[in-house]
Amino acid sequence: AGTWQWTPELMSYASWGQGVESDVAPNRTRYTNAGESLPTLKSRQIEIGLKQEGKAYGWSLTAFDIRRPVAADIGACDADATCTRQIDGSARHRGIEASGDARLGAISVRGSALWLRARREGSINTTINGKVPDNVAQRSVRLQLGYQVASVPGLQLQAQVSHEGSRYVLPDNSLDIPSWTTLGVSARHTVQVAGHELLLRAGVDNLLDRRAWQESPFQYGHVYLYPLAPRTFRASMQISL
Repeated sequence: AGTWQWTPELMSYASWGQGVESDVAPNRTRYTNAGESLPTLKSRQIEIGLKQEGKAYGWSLTAFDIRRPVAADIGACDADATCTRQIDGSARHRGIEASGDARLGAISVRGSALWLRARREGSINTTINGKVPDNVAQRSVRLQLGYQVASVPGLQLQAQVSHEGSRYVLPDNSLDIPSWTTLGVSARHTVQVAGHELLLRAGVDNLLDRRAWQESPFQYGHVYLYPLAPRTFRASMQISL
């Protein structure tokens, strides 16, 4: 990685890296290589970006290109020794992510947006090459608003909005789950108690109790659907000694 500081507030950077993953064929009789480890899966990531940090506002813009090997079951997989677990091409993720924050007196704003172009490449099953990988949302937006209550020192109110685009459930993109948006609200209050700082937090996630499928991973010929968490209340207390 490398960086260049254009001004005290503005910086550009570029990075390159590899990741290592492992995969093992399930120890079942349907697999010709049951219980065997697959060759090491190496992912590669290139990223360039521009970032500015100031007292009143900040922003960043990042472009990235990630290529990640995909392990898949090849064969009929409906009887003994009809299935082989192997590396089957890759998933390439190219995208742009933008984020920013601003402080306007008692009000603070923070947000981010992601645009992603994800595609399958090099699969033995040529019908899925060029398709979007399963369980990948290609759009997401996050927004957080904060308000410092002047009449109550140390009290801040917050609201968070999260949106994720639709995801394909099957590798051939024949079925998908819809996008979803949630709203959350919270409050944090900092007080001094006997010379120690006490931080109180309380909030409600998924305030409107939105019902949706959050994720849909596809593995070993099965789809696993994970529901979005229902309306959830939370509270915590932290003290600095």
